[in-house]
Amino acid sequence: MTDERDSDLDALFAETEEELPADAFVAGVEAGVARQKSRNLALRIAGCLGVLMIAVLFAGPVQHAVSALTLALTYPLISLDSPLLAQLLLPINNVAALVAPCLLALWPVYRRVF
Repeated sequence: MTDERDSDLDALFAETEEELPADAFVAGVEAGVARQKSRNLALRIAGCLGVLMIAVLFAGPVQHAVSALTLALTYPLISLDSPLLAQLLLPINNVAALVAPCLLALWPVYRRVF
């Protein structure tokens, strides 16, 4: 190894000792961060508005589907002549009372598969 210094390397080190315009750099970075922050805010607002529009569009059909499902699940399996007896047996005399044990029986199969 020699004790002589490379002139190109000395020139590069001399350039780094010069004062850089730090204020302009910091201002540029702050402006870039502010632009990205405002763009993120605008995208979030647009996303929320999109979700709100979809919710408004599908609120009616979803409500009708849930209402129809509720009516279908509470339909009695056996018609009873006595209104009082029909009301008393309604928790076990409907489609939901038949569907619930079937779904509970399928739960272990679902857990094993997924």
